[in-house]
Amino acid sequence: MKYAWGSAAALPEWLGVPNPGAEPWAELWIGAHPRASSSIQTADGESSLVTWIGSDPRRALGEAVAERFDGRLPFLLKVLAVEAPLSLQLHPAGPQAARGYADEERRGVPLASPDRIFADPWAKPELIVAVSPFAALCGLLDDETVATLWEPLPCSLPPALACAASAAERLRALFELRSEDRNRVASELIRGCDNLASRGQAYADVSMLARRYPADPGCAAPLLLQRHALKPGEALFLEPGQIHCYLSGSGVELMASSDNVLRAGLTQKPIRPDLVLELLDVSSRKQETIRPVRVADGRFAYPASCEEFQLERITLDGTSGTSLPTTGGPELLLVYEGTVSLPNAPGDIALQRGQAAFLTAERPEAVLGGSGVAFWARVGTHTEVPDNR
Repeated sequence: MKYAWGSAAALPEWLGVPNPGAEPWAELWIGAHPRASSSIQTADGESSLVTWIGSDPRRALGEAVAERFDGRLPFLLKVLAVEAPLSLQLHPAGPQAARGYADEERRGVPLASPDRIFADPWAKPELIVAVSPFAALCGLLDDETVATLWEPLPCSLPPALACAASAAERLRALFELRSEDRNRVASELIRGCDNLASRGQAYADVSMLARRYPADPGCAAPLLLQRHALKPGEALFLEPGQIHCYLSGSGVELMASSDNVLRAGLTQKPIRPDLVLELLDVSSRKQETIRPVRVADGRFAYPASCEEFQLERITLDGTSGTSLPTTGGPELLLVYEGTVSLPNAPGDIALQRGQAAFLTAERPEAVLGGSGVAFWARVGTHTEVPDNR
């Protein structure tokens, strides 16, 4: 997928393919979402993964998963290359997505229409694992921190914005600005943050966003949202309703197989700040960085309470293999570095960087060999992962 925020170098170089037009490659999708399904190579030839699963979902997904998720693969794996900030956005919970999708279907809003909001009826929790230093804004700041950040800003800001008690209230004040006030308020905020940029990262981030969106009040997001600087291997879990904005870096992202995105700003795409406010999680609980938990030799899990998916990072050193127990459901195995082999698979499969295998519910225990790093995605179980660090 090519979007304005992508990188002309990161994904092409990782995949080892040319990009002569220097286009911004943003995302590589691995999964069976109808919008952009992966292809699968089997003994019968090549087909789209969504079509292949649909031909016999109980065999591909397992009876329990096929019934639970209506015959579809419930998760989608992506590799992201973020060179410029993404939009300020959130994703709906399941009931919200189902209602919104049904309403737009009833009203006949075409899926391809720019006025379409809900692409499908599914929730979209996400887990992003950094594979390079990765910066993101996610989750509202606590009231005390917000007050401290806003205190030195111009006193001519509207009272609803300058004096609000919480991040959620200030966000509402920003989104509900009258059109004739938006440019003035954005300019005052940006000017104030430019003068304060040396005093803190939040002010510097506002200035950075303003260089791309100079008239967008969403530039104030760093003054309202928690900033996360992930080291490679660290992760964030984003629940539906959590407003967020990825700023920079590369990562592997596992999510529910949905394309529902509600945007509030920092984009040229259509925005719906009113709907974002309606679905916003207004709590200011601390958003914790997830560090991988060792569950077996070479296997490290990223705990997340999510029924659609769970993720492990697998590291192979070339001397000893790692076994993947059967799960009774569908799985994706993506090689991020090196070469990973499945010697007990039909054809003795060897996967190179950027290649993936779809493992069906009926597979036997898999043994991985080789040397490299892979990500193993499968259906969630809500099972707590023991802390064996």
